Amino acid sequence: MSVMAIISPTTEWVIGNKIIAHLPSYSTVGQRWRSEHRRETGFTRMSMTIWDFGGRHQASSPSELELILRKRYEPGVNGFWLWHDNEKHPTMSMLVNGDLATLGYFPRESHPGFTPTGGIAGLDKNGTTRFNIDAVEQETEIWNEQVVPFSTAVSVAKDFLASKELPPSIEWTEL
Repeated sequence: MSVMAIISPTTEWVIGNKIIAHLPSYSTVGQRWRSEHRRETGFTRMSMTIWDFGGRHQASSPSELELILRKRYEPGVNGFWLWHDNEKHPTMSMLVNGDLATLGYFPRESHPGFTPTGGIAGLDKNGTTRFNIDAVEQETEIWNEQVVPFSTAVSVAKDFLASKELPPSIEWTEL
């Protein structure tokens, strides 16, 4: 008679923002479910490395990622670089100033990238918003048509955690 042991820690499986299962990492049932689920959805668990003004962080779930992305430095700003595991590309950048953000998606080395399109109602379409890059002291101006609400940027980052492809949750312009 065989006995199946369920060993923690559990694995959180997500698609987009929705947690779809908590399964023990080493259970036979969990291994079979993950294998079948990958075949049906193409989803595989990924971890993400995030650099911000304070250094390096790791996230392997949407909740961990969001906690990191909410970190702010005075005066309410931060800048992030996100990538999967130890791979250099694709890479996503996120600059945050209060409740505003801008994103960049870089699918491969030497590609100029993609930026959001459309802007936010209420921001002057011909104006700019100030963001900080790499450090609080380094400022840059971003066209308002490339600015999105911070909550939208977090959703896009969570989509990027689940898939290395260009997140389809917003409209992008290829540079």
